[in-house]
Amino acid sequence: MLESFDRMADNFEFNELLVTIQDSLSHEDRIRFHFLFIDTVPRDTCNDISIGGTMKLFQTLRNLDRINAANCYCLIVAFERIGRIDVAQRLKEFSNNNEQNEIAVEDKLPYPSRFSFCRII
Repeated sequence: MLESFDRMADNFEFNELLVTIQDSLSHEDRIRFHFLFIDTVPRDTCNDISIGGTMKLFQTLRNLDRINAANCYCLIVAFERIGRIDVAQRLKEFSNNNEQNEIAVEDKLPYPSRFSFCRII
């Protein structure tokens, strides 16, 4: 029961972080971010660059098991790719603080030329 509560708390914090990130994105950021996932999520989700569309994209990535509270590496890579290093850093800090992760995010990220683990390009 306690483990389930901890998981729910982690998910809530992750959702809160996703909302905060979405609020920080400009229109141009959302265009670039959505484009990275054009081959990963349904086209209508990628084409909807509204605030709600970005939240739907996050949810779709969760449904596809590409991101969750314990693994947001795909988002880190995507935000680094579109030049939002600040957002990538927030996600790294979240991952490093998340008790489910035993290894720091920096230790798991591949070199910039290899991103097959999240299939965004």
